Amino acid sequence: GDVKAKIFPPSYTGLAFKETEEGNGNVEALPGSRVEITAVSSNPLSVATLKYKADKAKTEKAVPAVISKDTRIKGVFYPSRPGEYWLEVYDRNGLKNADPVKYSIKILKDEAPSVSIVSPDEDLVVTPKEEIKLIYEVNDDYGIKVSRLIAEKGKTKKTVFENKFSPPPTHDVIEYNWQLESLGLTFGDKVVYYVEVVDNDASEGGKTAVSQRRRLEVPTMEDLKKAAPPASQRA
Repeated sequence: GDVKAKIFPPSYTGLAFKETEEGNGNVEALPGSRVEITAVSSNPLSVATLKYKADKAKTEKAVPAVISKDTRIKGVFYPSRPGEYWLEVYDRNGLKNADPVKYSIKILKDEAPSVSIVSPDEDLVVTPKEEIKLIYEVNDDYGIKVSRLIAEKGKTKKTVFENKFSPPPTHDVIEYNWQLESLGLTFGDKVVYYVEVVDNDASEGGKTAVSQRRRLEVPTMEDLKKAAPPASQRA
């Protein structure tokens, strides 16, 4: 009886541990969480085992639990899939708890990050040495680890700017003065650019998201000639 769960979220989340009320052993945890189960028996015990089984799994897993002061039980496990767990115990007479109470395991989801280019809000016609003020917004439930501005010209892909966050923010707006000269553009070039972000989800190695794609275009010499006023109109 008196089963209680203490859940320690993965360190990357920055979250404190949480504890269920006595008698409520149901677990809700992120992948990578350490779950500590405690219980008190009404009889002195000789053996205790924490058992858990994922939904649709054919076999259960078992972890030896520690018994202290004859009746106190403590077991630790790291659930990665939803399912259920229970405590199997034997008293000093070798009698087993015949019908142990089973508690649910719910795995919470670490959502994917998001990123959006705020400005420029449209495709642009540019000159090879122009400067663009880029503004983009990043969001994640537990923190963004890195953002990258990526430019693609033909089959060439280049990381123009990388921002490593410390500490990882859950929300931020980044401004970057982009010197287009670094791209080595010439007349007629077309560039597609976007921002990529990676969150700090240690259990999955970081989830990635990309922003909308925008285009930069340098006019051709022919375009410039067409746009120039005829000689008769020049001062």
